[in-house]
Amino acid sequence: MAGSWIEWTPDLALGVEKIDNQHRELIKRFNDFAEAVFDGRGREAIGSTLQFLADYTVTHFRDEEALQELFGYPGYPRHKAIHDQFVEEVGRLKQRYDAGELDSELVVKTVDAVGAWIINHIKKEDLQIGVHLRRTREAAPKAEESAPSAPPREERPQSPPPPPPRKKGLIRRFFEWLY
Repeated sequence: MAGSWIEWTPDLALGVEKIDNQHRELIKRFNDFAEAVFDGRGREAIGSTLQFLADYTVTHFRDEEALQELFGYPGYPRHKAIHDQFVEEVGRLKQRYDAGELDSELVVKTVDAVGAWIINHIKKEDLQIGVHLRRTREAAPKAEESAPSAPPREERPQSPPPPPPRKKGLIRRFFEWLY
């Protein structure tokens, strides 16, 4: 046993429990696969690993991209393009596996692709989302505090106030879903 290949550390956390848990699961699955390769069981483990990656990229990228869109992350278009490239890479690897091209090169390419993705993408790209979310959260209470107070009762217009914008409710529901 070689131990943990990639270790989850606090510096990998975005601060969004659902996304962080998904990242932890990716690291766990990578470590399990790398361990299998190290123990000479890579050929047996690659099929389930590639299936996990195909499923994971759909779910995780959907969640992460929804978060970016909702909070106006300025790097969203570039980040989505990076996700799309990884989905294509996983698809090519899985296609090779499904076609019976099971060799050591495919196993090594899978280990390299996933390992590089974890190290480069989560540590560099995803953490920028976390910074944006923290700034957005910090700014939200300040915006409410600086909002003009309601006029005295006698100066209020007779018509009922407009309903709150849907986005605020959506953001609140989204945060409830995340935490």
